[in-house]
Amino acid sequence: MINEAEILEDIKNDSDEYRHVILGTHSFDPVFFESILLPLFRLKDAESILVLSDRVQYQERFLDMRSAGNEYYIDHCYASKAFHPKFAILLWPEGVKLILGSANLTKQEWFESGEIVGSLTHYFSKPDAQSERVLSEFRDFLSKLIEKNYIKSKKHRSKLSKVIENLPASHADKKFNVHLLHNIEKPILSQLEDIIDKPIKSVKIVAPVFDVDGSVFDFFIKKGCKKFQIFIQPDNVTGFPKKKIKNLLSQGCSVEISKISFKENKDRLIHAKIMILKTAAKSFCLYGSANPTFSGMLSTPKNGNLELCVLSRSKPGHYDTLVENDRMLIESTSVDDAVGDAVGDAVGDTADSPEPSHLKPESYDITIHDAYLDKKKLVLEIDKPPVSANIVLRHVDEESCTIPVNTQEKIFAIDLDDEQFVFCSKPTYVQIRLRKSQDESNRRWISTQTLELIPRKSDIEKLQLGGGRFGLISFLDKLEKFVDEPEWFYYHLSRFRLDDPSTLERGRRKYVLISDDGTYNERPPETDIVSAFKKKFEKSSEGIKKSLHTMTEFNRDEFESQFNQFLAWSKMVYWLNLRDEKYLNYLRFIRTGMEEFLVLLSRTKHDKTLQKYLSKINFWQHFLLLSFMTYMFQKKAGFLRTNPGVLRVFNETTTQMINTLDSDVTFTKDDFKSVVDEYSEFKNLEIDLDAMSRFYEDFERRFLKF
Repeated sequence: MINEAEILEDIKNDSDEYRHVILGTHSFDPVFFESILLPLFRLKDAESILVLSDRVQYQERFLDMRSAGNEYYIDHCYASKAFHPKFAILLWPEGVKLILGSANLTKQEWFESGEIVGSLTHYFSKPDAQSERVLSEFRDFLSKLIEKNYIKSKKHRSKLSKVIENLPASHADKKFNVHLLHNIEKPILSQLEDIIDKPIKSVKIVAPVFDVDGSVFDFFIKKGCKKFQIFIQPDNVTGFPKKKIKNLLSQGCSVEISKISFKENKDRLIHAKIMILKTAAKSFCLYGSANPTFSGMLSTPKNGNLELCVLSRSKPGHYDTLVENDRMLIESTSVDDAVGDAVGDAVGDTADSPEPSHLKPESYDITIHDAYLDKKKLVLEIDKPPVSANIVLRHVDEESCTIPVNTQEKIFAIDLDDEQFVFCSKPTYVQIRLRKSQDESNRRWISTQTLELIPRKSDIEKLQLGGGRFGLISFLDKLEKFVDEPEWFYYHLSRFRLDDPSTLERGRRKYVLISDDGTYNERPPETDIVSAFKKKFEKSSEGIKKSLHTMTEFNRDEFESQFNQFLAWSKMVYWLNLRDEKYLNYLRFIRTGMEEFLVLLSRTKHDKTLQKYLSKINFWQHFLLLSFMTYMFQKKAGFLRTNPGVLRVFNETTTQMINTLDSDVTFTKDDFKSVVDEYSEFKNLEIDLDAMSRFYEDFERRFLKF
């Protein structure tokens, strides 16, 4: 049955998370996408969102894209005529969803017109040969886009590669009931001929676009088929082959033509493309992006469109109800009455129409193939060196920024100054203007780093699984880079509870989605952030002290919880100190925490289970490293000269720790490898183990065998 595409509900209900999202479309409605779909994908915590569109559509709707390159990536793909697939693939750790059919990324085709759309959801823990086969065929489709260089952008190809590597590889060659067909190397109908090995007795077609030569009818006539049923909307059909059909009738072929519409709304556009083919024993349904035209079904992208379709096989009569059902009004008509002499324009599907000449790549003296940010560099790939040119950066609101360049390279990087880099923090597109001729290149959206920097729900879940300790620094770095309001960032960070990483979600949502009440306050509440952090650490320290003091015998779960929390806020102290020396005094919370653990260990030192557990979690290596790193922070701040009393107190704690160690214990550098690796999250923190060895030798204890 031709039905409204309930794609949105399908996407909403399958998973709470979509890590990678790739969408293919011919027509693209940026307003619909950015207002309806993009917020949904952000809510689903998408890490990368890439829209692949037709090159003409990319240019025609260019200035309607308000978030391109920043909140999602967009690119156009090669095809001699039109990039025409309509698909969505959504990947998350547990599974993958593939949606494929006739609906472009427009509001009309997702909510209003009659479309045919298939959906497949595959869970990696539940192997299914049929779905694996289809996904492996889709994997081949994406791989061929890269292999044939149909997508020029290095950054965007890498996004495709991430999806490809998670899709099933080619399944065992056997007969399946569903196949995914693309025409990158072989026309759709040629592949259909390979799969259907019996004579085709009849063909039933529903489509909004034909070609006047009737090339698809010729194909089936040559294969021996002489029976056709055609369903059209006379006011919404393009290229209807009247002359060809009259010739077929004169040759004794059976050609039935019917006007089709929805009973509840006769004016509702039917945009679905359906072809039902019958052999003596089977029925096949071909649906997807391809219209029954030479460009759609009998070509490859070298001389026509790039298409993507599904071929499904079942028993005779199974697919007839897709067209003939109680929702549809079907009226028989003649060839002459089927459609007027004027050629109609099938709304949203002009793949076989002439391309506007001013949008052809050949109209540009220079073409930008790729534009993306790599840290503070703008990387451009072009078809030929510009020699002497101005790189013009623009926002949709006409703000601009110009950078002069002289280069003989096709791929080159421009170092951006702070002002230029900040300019590119908003959605920005680039053009090249040749100084000599003043000719301009095509426009291209710059793919920024914003998507990679957006903190994910999964980052917080990782924190929770690791007791708040693993992934903390990476999360804070990512959130800090993403946020352009430092006051808000530190305010929300000060409200973060070290014993409950989920409290970071409120701050994350503030930046990534919306604030709890749906608005953004202009300024954060008046708060002494430094004092707020002090209270936080005091409270955490008191909580650890209380827990450890009441532990009369070793309780593994409680000990692990407190140890993870202690390491988490020790890292937080270091992280704050690396940004601002006003947090130096908070190093004392690391010392007091260490002392509380040492008191517990002195009380339970004969507990062999505890001692074994301490070895398993590298307890002593962590404490030795913390003591040394704290000393290095204090030394760098000049405490040797200005605060010798503070150093003395810290040294007393270090001495207490050394005395608690077994007298015959020794450690090698290898013993510290995993512990040091845990601090590799810090971008600007160097750990010198040889210097640590010398530090402990000053305590007249050589237990580090470096």
